[in-house]
Amino acid sequence: MENPWIHLPASPPYVLPCDSRFIDEFNYPLALDHPNRLHLDSLPVPQHGFHDAPVVVLSRNPRYSTAGVVEEENDQERRALLLANLHNDQGAPHPGMMPAFADALGGKWWRDCFRGVTRELGCSLESLAESVLAVEFHGYRSTSWTSLPLTLPSSWYSYQLVADSLVRGAVVVVLRGLRDWQVAVPGLREHDRLIVSSNPRRSSISAKTCGERFPLLLEALS
Repeated sequence: MENPWIHLPASPPYVLPCDSRFIDEFNYPLALDHPNRLHLDSLPVPQHGFHDAPVVVLSRNPRYSTAGVVEEENDQERRALLLANLHNDQGAPHPGMMPAFADALGGKWWRDCFRGVTRELGCSLESLAESVLAVEFHGYRSTSWTSLPLTLPSSWYSYQLVADSLVRGAVVVVLRGLRDWQVAVPGLREHDRLIVSSNPRRSSISAKTCGERFPLLLEALS
């Protein structure tokens, strides 16, 4: 399947031509400050990481913040890392785990998410940057999640990345949206290396949220 993100415009609004009309209609009745509005002034984040990573983390959609937009647009190193993940057919190191994002909102989020893992393995977050693929149910940012009334054309690429990960036997961790992901990726429900977070309200991957399958994750990252 062709990577649709190579067609992303180089400047805002950051929306793929194949998604544009659907997002315009979705946003039309929503005020500019509505929590569900999809913001197109920041780069989408459909996936982060190498596409053949041994661990895949699934969530719903990236969070929008005005401060985050300023950070990414004004820092060329951060922007380059994000674009590499969008444009490269094989992916790139997970930017949120790289030093360039250490003091950014995204970097802090991933550090908190993997704190239990890095503590257990005695490693840095950066050392996991080539071993984790994060995939969002759709890549456009909003302050708060809501389901879209259709599947965006670009999302099929993300779903295929997850389907491929099942075939190669990756450990798949679902942080949020379990039912949505099970429908989008047939076979996920029966995957023998599936881990479902016990607390979808908290973005944390740890012994507490992964339960008895936590060692499976640590083994994949070791």
